[in-house]
Order: sequence, then structure tokens, then C-alpha cells
Amino acid sequence: MNRVVLLGRLTDNVRISYRKEDHLAIARFILAVERPMSREKRDQAIEAKKPHTDFIKIKARGSLALDLYKYTGKGDRIALEGHLTTSNYKYKGRLIYTSQVLVRRIDFLDYKSEDKANKYMEMMVKGWTIHEEENNDYKEEK
Repeated sequence: MNRVVLLGRLTDNVRISYRKEDHLAIARFILAVERPMSREKRDQAIEAKKPHTDFIKIKARGSLALDLYKYTGKGDRIALEGHLTTSNYKYKGRLIYTSQVLVRRIDFLDYKSEDKANKYMEMMVKGWTIHEEENNDYKEEK
């Protein structure tokens, strides 16, 4: 089973692009996720200037990507579910491995921007949920 569930904050605004062949929206961003540890250990890590947060590459497609772009911004807290994907490429003769999470579902938890929060709340009041279908298209459902 390949399932990832994360809760964290966006490190920057979501970047969006479109695939050439079918114009599918692709969103990319990095999610800052705190490592699980006790408060005491976290305070020790901060004091010792040791890392206590992981920065994870995230990718979303379709209407989910567009909603992330429209309704989130740097510092916003989200929860997401997806699966881990890996790839590799050559750089200066060396094989470089990368990993990222491909999003299947997201929950918007809080906002830095009141405007974005109001827009998203309007969508939620209408009863829409966003999910991925089997064919990797996204749709809104009432």
C-alpha cells in the first residue's frame, strides 16, 4: 500500500503550469511538516539548531491543482492525502533520485488571507468535495 497523509504549511505560493498535450493543470509546492516528537525533544532540537521540520515536494493535478492555486498561499495550513512517487534523472553523469507526493485529496485548514478564506468557505457551503477519479481526472461533486 502506498498512502501518504500529511499536515503542514505551504512554504511559498503554489506554482501552476499546464501540460502541453492536454492542457491539464499541474500545481507544485513544498509543504513544511513538523517531525513527530515530544515538546521537550522539540525544544531541545530548536535550541541545538537541529532540523525538526521536513520540507516535502507536493504535486497536484486537474481541478484540485486549480483550487490549490486559487485558495491557498504562503503560510496556509493544509492536510492532504496522496501517494509517494519517485523518479530519477542524470546530472553531470550522476543519477539523481527524487520523490514527491501526488495529491488525491486535500483539506484547507486555515488561511493567512481573509479573501481566500471567504472564497473557499463559499465553495464549502455549496457542499462541494474534491476527489480524484480512477482515470486521474478531478471533478467537483455535490
